[in-house]
Amino acid sequence: MDDNVYNRFNSIKTLYYSEHLKAIANGEIPLPVIWHVYPTNKCPHNCSFCIMKQDRAGLEELPRETLLKAVRTAKKYSEAIHFSGGGEPLMHPDIMEAIKEAKGITRIMSTNGFLLTDEIAKELDSVRISINAGT
Repeated sequence: MDDNVYNRFNSIKTLYYSEHLKAIANGEIPLPVIWHVYPTNKCPHNCSFCIMKQDRAGLEELPRETLLKAVRTAKKYSEAIHFSGGGEPLMHPDIMEAIKEAKGITRIMSTNGFLLTDEIAKELDSVRISINAGT
């Protein structure tokens, strides 16, 4: 798969999936190209500017089986899985198992990078590191 497809700033990305646009125009609902999974809303930081700060009040995470079911579903119906969310996906205790379970489709992660290791990075096809900061 072309790496440019997953570049959210690629202005012609929709052209890669013209068959999806045709299906939508015909009243169909095509399967997602990328399956987004939010493993947890936990984060090792407490940034004052974070737009998700209020959502983290409960400090919740997907149960292991729900996370793995989401991965299996993504493998069956989409081309890629993107681990991201309102928190740091690497805070989930079963994230490495989920990443390995997703082998066979493109595996993407958005992270703040604080908990990222070489071992985890090698399992992923694409890593987006947020460099949001107060200044």
